[in-house]
Amino acid sequence: MERYYDIVYHFDTVLGILLQALCLAVWVRPFAPRGRKVWPVAAVYASLTVFFYFIPYYMSMMGTTVLSLLVVLLMCCAADREYIGQKIWLAMVFACFRWQTSSVFSSLNTLVYGVMHRLLYDRETIVWFRYFVINYFLLAVLESAFLYGAVKLMHRCYGRKREQVNGGEFILLVIPALVGLAAYGLLHYYNALYQKNTGGDITDLGAAHEWIKIGYLLFLMAVIMAMGYLFRQWKNEKDEELRRRILFRQMEDLEEHIAAAEQHYRDMQSLRHDMAGHLMTLEELYAAGRHEAARQYAQTLRDKTRDTLPLLQSGNPVTDVILSEKKREMEQKGIAFDCAFHYPARRQAAREMKMTEAVNTFDISVILNNGLNNAMEAAEQIENAHVSLSSRLIGKMFLMEIVNDCAGQCRIDPATGLPPTTKQGEGHGYGLLNIRRVAHKYLGDMEAGTEERGGRTCFVLRVMLQI
Repeated sequence: MERYYDIVYHFDTVLGILLQALCLAVWVRPFAPRGRKVWPVAAVYASLTVFFYFIPYYMSMMGTTVLSLLVVLLMCCAADREYIGQKIWLAMVFACFRWQTSSVFSSLNTLVYGVMHRLLYDRETIVWFRYFVINYFLLAVLESAFLYGAVKLMHRCYGRKREQVNGGEFILLVIPALVGLAAYGLLHYYNALYQKNTGGDITDLGAAHEWIKIGYLLFLMAVIMAMGYLFRQWKNEKDEELRRRILFRQMEDLEEHIAAAEQHYRDMQSLRHDMAGHLMTLEELYAAGRHEAARQYAQTLRDKTRDTLPLLQSGNPVTDVILSEKKREMEQKGIAFDCAFHYPARRQAAREMKMTEAVNTFDISVILNNGLNNAMEAAEQIENAHVSLSSRLIGKMFLMEIVNDCAGQCRIDPATGLPPTTKQGEGHGYGLLNIRRVAHKYLGDMEAGTEERGGRTCFVLRVMLQI
């Protein structure tokens, strides 16, 4: 019967590896690039693990798992060089879960075997073989089901977000996984030491030892999940705090723009109030024949009027100030700025679409500030750069488009649909996210990417609002 036992054992091992590959695919799927299939990763893992298992040189199942995961990790990093730290953490967590699940069910199998040995002690060989087949098949299925449950629970704890993990965050995440891998080495070391000193197996210590081992392994899994949950909560709070700070700064900017718009309005009111006196002065000068003095006075009045008016007029005093300031900044940096933006006025929207509200001024300012700032920073790197802003109203849809010259194609992050930020420091990387948040508020959306226009590579940002 020994040959049949070997056949069943090998078949059960291969079945377990295939089910593990399925769990690996489920584990990495949320973190794979959008549209990228994860089944090839699972197939490579299963093929390598089976190959390493059947090679003549003996290697433990944990060793084959780690080696297979290492090869898969290198392949994934070569195919997608984004978020390397997160990929390493994903491989380490799966290796820990794989070993811990296997060890838990190995201990349970030892406990069940002790009970069955007393029940089937005097039975014939075929009964023991049937028990062996049923036991190992159930063990493979239940072990894989437990591993699948652990993977899904870890998804709920950590989330399903592709993200960059910096040095400190990476260390914080991998410490529990490193402890789990170290525990595997320690348990095997003490098992080998026990065999060397006593000549027996560590399972001979009895049921209490196995229950302690199971509890310890489950505790390690819980620690990994708890760290993933705490890390996700901390990251969410950190991101939310950064968003609040950016929003607060934008509100301060808007207050400054409103104050500037009010100042322009007061200047215009003052000019309008004094206009009758200016006209009377001009009439008196011309009546007295002092044409040169009248010309100089008119020139002074014209300059004062020009200084009072914003450089750009969009139909809203706040956006007039924003666009005028951006135009001045771009002129100082040698960037050409073309503006064809017209604010969707409340009265116009009500008349044309029979609606009572248009777009909130603050929301428009968020889009213009973030979009034009990004365009300006990108255009600074190019000589004779050009930035353009345009808008149009199509039915209920208000479309805005910001175009700027850029150096080469811009890579888009498949996870967010946005170009990843290359700037370091607090607050970077949230500009486009804030624009998207505003677009979603109006049941709209935004898209960003590079296009060829007039033989130049341009970055195009389109925002659609349903008003």
